[in-house]
Amino acid sequence: MFRKVEKTLPEDPEYPTDLKELGYFINATGQIRKIAHPDEDFQFHLTNDERHNELHREAMQIFQRREIQARLAKLGIVPLYIPQLSTTKPIRQPHIPILAPPASMLKTRQRIILVVNDSMQDLGILAYRQLQRELGLNGGSVINFTKEIVKRSSPLLECWSRDDTFDLGEFTNVPQGAPGLIVTNTGQRFYSHRHNQAVSMRSWSAMPRKSLCHEAHRMHQIENTVEGNREPQEHVKYVLDHVITNRDFVSADAEVYVIGIEDGGQYLLEILDADWDKYGHIITAMALIQTGCSPAQFSSPLLKSFLHRRAREWRVSAQDQPNVCIEVPKTAHIQEGTAVLTASTDEFAPRLSPINWLQAISSSSAGLPTSISPEKLCIVDELESGKTTPGRHEDDEPLCPTFSAGETTIPECIFTDPAIYTSILGFFEEVAQDPAKYSNPKFAVNASPASDNAESELPQEVDPQQIEIEDRKAQILHMKESLAHIPEGDEILKKGKEDLEKRIMRMEEQVKEMMKVQLAKGGLKSGEGAEVRNEWKAVGGGPKVKFAGIMVDSDLLKGAGLFDSAEGEAKG
Repeated sequence: MFRKVEKTLPEDPEYPTDLKELGYFINATGQIRKIAHPDEDFQFHLTNDERHNELHREAMQIFQRREIQARLAKLGIVPLYIPQLSTTKPIRQPHIPILAPPASMLKTRQRIILVVNDSMQDLGILAYRQLQRELGLNGGSVINFTKEIVKRSSPLLECWSRDDTFDLGEFTNVPQGAPGLIVTNTGQRFYSHRHNQAVSMRSWSAMPRKSLCHEAHRMHQIENTVEGNREPQEHVKYVLDHVITNRDFVSADAEVYVIGIEDGGQYLLEILDADWDKYGHIITAMALIQTGCSPAQFSSPLLKSFLHRRAREWRVSAQDQPNVCIEVPKTAHIQEGTAVLTASTDEFAPRLSPINWLQAISSSSAGLPTSISPEKLCIVDELESGKTTPGRHEDDEPLCPTFSAGETTIPECIFTDPAIYTSILGFFEEVAQDPAKYSNPKFAVNASPASDNAESELPQEVDPQQIEIEDRKAQILHMKESLAHIPEGDEILKKGKEDLEKRIMRMEEQVKEMMKVQLAKGGLKSGEGAEVRNEWKAVGGGPKVKFAGIMVDSDLLKGAGLFDSAEGEAKG
């Protein structure tokens, strides 16, 4: 019998956490691109070995998390470590970071936004699949959402209107400070004593091992977790109990708006359902993202009434237009005669006053109700009792008015869409007009996809050659955009930039030749024929050569592909 000696086992691979050493750079729009090929995104499948791919990805994501934290710090949003409730990272003490402004600033904010993220994500990350590709560092994290909050609050800050770049120097002196944004961390619930770091399960698996053949380090359910935060639901409850209701962090008179993303929203709803009397008065309004919950899961009538009147949900649907109402509760807990406010959009509705999310608590606003009273909810429930539609069960009901997420089919990508998060802010701004009296308006439902409303057309036959031309044109456009966003003056990027320019030229020539062939076949689209003809050049004027017994222009023979025959005839 044979055995493998431990010291002869292959070493566990290591990858640097420096972006350039990994072969990547950040372009002008915050996208991560390859140095050698500036038009290509992060490549996960680096080798055929999954362990190499896993560690390479973790090294990249360590850098990304550091960069996002640095950028958020420029916006005034910094880590707050719990249970220590300190902005200084504890040493050798189990901890979990969340994101928030400094306590001295947070407790002055009249309006607070609490984001409860999905438990599969790292702190501040919304979707790695988009962060590492088209949306870049800003769009795949809460950075763009934070910038949008300040942009809507500060019309005089012209720098916030340029959301296609992120020049850190522009944002170091925001006059009114950071918004009251708090981001929970249901994903990084595990603590590594060796690295003094809170990590997700995916990062735990990527920790260094004795060798490539060894299994991941065992996790102790007590020693490698944080007291009071061992489960996602415990973590959300801890933030509510020790930050949101802690008057050293959030004023008792503040309006608290909550965004629950996927299972983060589910955990929040379970907490509210179990103890509405304790937490119900805290929340002014709520936006949910694909929670997958139904009213039958909850028993509190006050929670259900609140969801009907003060909440909205966005989810993946057949309706490919974003922010279209696709479903409303049939057992409506909505007051008759509610004024219909303009649905949330990225522009302020005409009847709405702009809301300053950076506004500080004032003496005039202190003591004003910021949420609907339990007594009023009770009255509405009693009035609405018995109005359930016959034959309809709560399992078929939505929690609240529900809206389409647009074309995306991936739930984690819903909140990264500017059309969605600007609509959520618009909804919160509707509520902020009169927090004590607001109730959802009655929405017209349109669950059908836009394509169903159009007249059906017979499919047209498409030439495969034309499809390839269109694909290559799209590639050229992408390559040119990538070229335009390469930072200037970095010698490391010089060669990749020059190679990209050459590839663009080669592909443009290939497309021109393909279009000439299509023109001869009559296969070009309308208007493309003229485009090709405009580039035609007169052929002729070359030296005469003997061909078929006569002297013929050599350029004409080359164009016809017969020049080699003419050369052979001359030699013969």
